[in-house]
Amino acid sequence: RSSGGDSCCRSGGGNSCCRSGGGDSCYRSGGNSCCRSGGGNSCCRSGGGDSCCRSGGGDSCCRSGGGDSGCRSYGGDNCCRSGGDSCCRSGGGDNCCRSGGGDSCCRSGGGDSCCRSGGGDGCCRCCGGDSCCRSGGGDGCCRSCGGNSCCRSGGGDSCCRSGGGNSCCRSGGGDSCCRSGGGDSCCRSGGGDSCCRGGGGDSCCRSGGCNSCCRNSGGDSCCRSGGGDSCCRSGGGNSCCRSGGGDNCCRSGGGSSCCRSGGGDSCCRRGGGNSCCWSCGGSSCCRSGGDNSCCRSGGGDGCCRSCGGDS
Repeated sequence: RSSGGDSCCRSGGGNSCCRSGGGDSCYRSGGNSCCRSGGGNSCCRSGGGDSCCRSGGGDSCCRSGGGDSGCRSYGGDNCCRSGGDSCCRSGGGDNCCRSGGGDSCCRSGGGDSCCRSGGGDGCCRCCGGDSCCRSGGGDGCCRSCGGNSCCRSGGGDSCCRSGGGNSCCRSGGGDSCCRSGGGDSCCRSGGGDSCCRGGGGDSCCRSGGCNSCCRNSGGDSCCRSGGGDSCCRSGGGNSCCRSGGGDNCCRSGGGSSCCRSGGGDSCCRRGGGNSCCWSCGGSSCCRSGGDNSCCRSGGGDGCCRSCGGDS
């Protein structure tokens, strides 16, 4: 209007003409290379990168600028206002769009790589495959479960809402956790890799604990409320007790290394060998005497109930 170079005019015209000056490719109301206030070859109303326009258009056009594939309120490489598979309303990852499209874009779910508000490549609103979830997460997450790698609110690849395989749980945890039990590696509220709700093998318990814990007895390494690796509810071998203890404790006696309420490794309820007693004392004490190394109320290694000499 008032001056400038070859790229300035009053009311537009060619590709190199604009109202208030600018670059070689700017004018007031032109095509893909036109903006209101100047800029680069691809300039729109409020500026941006080389791929920006006022009212949308192709996959690389947005209202308020951004990258080559910008959109109104986002700006990733794969986002536009009304575009194709690489377009979304409020941004997200490479697989997000407003009104659907391919397998990697949908409003209300679709393929394994579809989500409502962005996320990873494996995210969708109402689930689908093993890689679909409501609010994003890992590749193994979905709203209403599916395979062994699906959960309600995300988590690891081994999480689901209502149980499934050995790697499924209600509220997350380890790779071996589920809601309603299953294999030796399934529990109600998480825990170790060997935990389940209702007894099972030697490595199953109600509320987690160590790898050798279960609700309703089992092998020598099973107990009701956890403890050591050798604890069970109703006795069993030499390494089983009611409320935990050492590796050699049981409820109702057994071998020379079994007692009612725990103690040393050589204690039992009903007499036995040289290393067994009812209420214990030394390592060589029993209820009703026996050899020179057994007594009622403890003492030295050479003491028995009715004894007398040095032993």
